[in-house]
Amino acid sequence: MKNIKLIHGDCLDLLKKIPDGSVDCVITDPPYYVGMTHNAQKAVFSDLMMLKPFFTQLFNELKRVVKKGGFIYVFTDWRTLPFLQPIFDEILGAKNLLVWDKIVGRVSPYYRYQHEFILFATNGTSERKIYASSIIKEKSFSSGAHSTNKKIHPTQKPVELFQRLITDGTDCGDVVLDCFMGSGACGVACVRLEREFIGFEINEEYFNGAKKAINSELNQLPLN
Repeated sequence: MKNIKLIHGDCLDLLKKIPDGSVDCVITDPPYYVGMTHNAQKAVFSDLMMLKPFFTQLFNELKRVVKKGGFIYVFTDWRTLPFLQPIFDEILGAKNLLVWDKIVGRVSPYYRYQHEFILFATNGTSERKIYASSIIKEKSFSSGAHSTNKKIHPTQKPVELFQRLITDGTDCGDVVLDCFMGSGACGVACVRLEREFIGFEINEEYFNGAKKAINSELNQLPLN
């Protein structure tokens, strides 16, 4: 577990420093952006098109750094999916759309907010086959106190959710990359599952929180 690399900075700049084909799996949760404001007005779908160059560059970099056959998981929600999926598919070749069922979601007068999506691709053909359901049931933080880690990020995912994806997509000792590290939950999961981890985070507050959470997990490992 010596190879845990946490870097504070812009993911597009940092990705350029990663060698071609050196990452086994990407699991990342980019900001969904819907709900942002512009000139004091609520954003509309067309505003997302301003971000197309960013995601085009991001997905091209992921294709470059992930090993042939490596898995790529990108979180999104129902509002951002129509924008993100065509870019993702064109560059990475989407293989499936996973559904994270939060079991008990946020209350709404027009059905409960109980799920998010995970775009899934492999970098070319993969020998690894996953025959599990595309619906992953895992309780979210919004459902109440969570056993795995303290909530330090507004859209934080539970460690167990990352553990499911890491177990499906990698083997012990493989390298997992998270370009939007947030709370560091993916890194904590990597420590628990004995994977190497590279985490990028541009927000200093979240970076420090993630670093603290991952170091705390590392300190619980046996000294040998």
